[in-house]
Amino acid sequence: MRSVLLFPAVSSRQRHFQPFFPFALFSFFSVVFSSHSIVLYSMRTVLLLLFASAIGFLCEEFSEQGKLNLLNAHNEYRSKLALGQFSVRGVKKPAASRMRKMSWSDKLAVPAGKFAETCPKNHSEVKQIGENIFWHYSNTFNTPEEYGTQAPQKWWQEFETNGWDSLIYNHASQRFQIGHAVQMAWHATSKVGCGYAKCGMGTPDQTLVVVCRYYKKGNMEGESIYEEGTTCSKCPEEYQKCPFGLCEKEGLSETGKDFILTRHNELRSRIALGKYMTRNVTKEPATNMLKLNWNATLESSSQLFSSGCPAGHSKNRNNIGENMYWWTSPVITETDSDSLGNRSSNLWESEFQRYGWTENKLSQEVFNTGIGHASQMSWARTSSIGCGVSKCTGGSIEGTEYVVVCQYYPAGNYIGLNIYESGETCSACPNGKKCESTSLPGVYSQFTATGQQEIVDAHNKLRSSLAKGTYVAKGTKQPSATNMKKMIWDATVATSAQNYANTCPTGHSKGSGYGENLYWSWTSGKPSALDTYGTVASAAWEKEFQDYGLNSLTMDNALFNSGIGHATQMAWANSNLIGCGVKNCGPDSTMNNMNRISVVCQYKAPGNYMGETIYQQGSTCSKCPDSTKCDTASGLCA
Repeated sequence: MRSVLLFPAVSSRQRHFQPFFPFALFSFFSVVFSSHSIVLYSMRTVLLLLFASAIGFLCEEFSEQGKLNLLNAHNEYRSKLALGQFSVRGVKKPAASRMRKMSWSDKLAVPAGKFAETCPKNHSEVKQIGENIFWHYSNTFNTPEEYGTQAPQKWWQEFETNGWDSLIYNHASQRFQIGHAVQMAWHATSKVGCGYAKCGMGTPDQTLVVVCRYYKKGNMEGESIYEEGTTCSKCPEEYQKCPFGLCEKEGLSETGKDFILTRHNELRSRIALGKYMTRNVTKEPATNMLKLNWNATLESSSQLFSSGCPAGHSKNRNNIGENMYWWTSPVITETDSDSLGNRSSNLWESEFQRYGWTENKLSQEVFNTGIGHASQMSWARTSSIGCGVSKCTGGSIEGTEYVVVCQYYPAGNYIGLNIYESGETCSACPNGKKCESTSLPGVYSQFTATGQQEIVDAHNKLRSSLAKGTYVAKGTKQPSATNMKKMIWDATVATSAQNYANTCPTGHSKGSGYGENLYWSWTSGKPSALDTYGTVASAAWEKEFQDYGLNSLTMDNALFNSGIGHATQMAWANSNLIGCGVKNCGPDSTMNNMNRISVVCQYKAPGNYMGETIYQQGSTCSKCPDSTKCDTASGLCA
């Protein structure tokens, strides 16, 4: 191992911000260091001598999994400390009375990454923000996701390595020994964002640098690292939730509010444009559909009402509409407010999918079919929304109860009035209102024409290489196909796929009569153009052949269960019609509140029939089905 000298620098500043993932308790990766690698980590108190000269560097953003690893590691350590479950050299540390839960902040991550790009030898001079730095020297690099776990693990180990004798931070005595760990444990810090860069590329001193920044800043001279006491007993007034011993704000985050608003406006946009289908009926477009805006007064009213854990609707609302949703989670489960806002919005809209509605005039009969929440979501004259979420302790012997309340102004669901006026889109917008000609900025309910073509091209590229006998699956060249049809996009199949994607499925559909491939992706950011996910999904499905091979052309249980079912559907010779749908399903509580994107592709004729061949082996195009001809360029029957 190479020797490296570390000397103290003259200053010690730090800072912090706030992220948006909830966290779950995750185990750490075990890390083994070879004789060719060393790890260095420093708060802004260390000067690294003999640092590798940065002849070249590569800067990249952490993937969503890397961000998740970093955030979860911070919150897991803070949780153990807050719950009084953390020991240093055999001595248990006292519980924390107001340890805040951290969330991810891209506003911190972006400048942290840019600073990492400078291949720093010491800390930055940015004020009011905490900062931890981690260096890893190696001839080779592991995945950045692994360093997302390794960096905070090394920082936190300072407590055990150097001891921790006082909860009052002493800059002179503690900054060199436990400075990184103290910043991670600082009770008032609520946001973290990190970036990394690979420095000295092409030299013997290749280095990976991880920079994390924090708000609020920790490591303040003479202040308490945290305040001991009963867990969560002194959480700030607005931080009334206590998942895993960490203080968390009651109600919805900005991300949660944004999803609810977007979900409502997406529904309203699709109706307004005449693109909304329910029970195989496309509804007429709307002349007067207003765009909803978030209203802080309605939010406060909804949050206040939900905090009383009501069993029914509020009274005397004075032209305020109201939707409610109750959820009981298992006793041991902490449920995130944002995921409940997501769940409730999807459930309310699904009433239209389950029951449909025969006419726009809301009669008592139509209302009683069970579409009241959906009709309020889409009431054309409603212009404002605000929502609240509360946890109701002791409300159920089955688990923990939560209630979601959304209030609307002006109210909808007036019997005898129309949900909306049908006709040319936006032709009857109220005075002073402009028509938005697209389905809302950043909100897409289906693949664009470009996205559709990219999916078709990805499928036909695989099918063509199989047909011509040029495809290699896990090192084995596959035989050519006599009967491989060319795939084309089909609007009817696509409508079915989109309708199923709109339900945010967790498993395959039933009874559609089509073949089906599913794909899910999670992202901490706000997805914009969703076409990318169709391309990524297609590549992921095809990769099954690369990962597991294709050892037989006859489908049986052993072949299917080898993990290539998506790829074989892509390659099924008789499947020639494809249609796909995509949906941003919003925060997913099972994946730390990241936004889940669902992709559904359906196929006609369906593939993967047991006992049948994926395709017939033989001379390319020699057995093209009737009504098709060989496209010699692709080798496909078109």
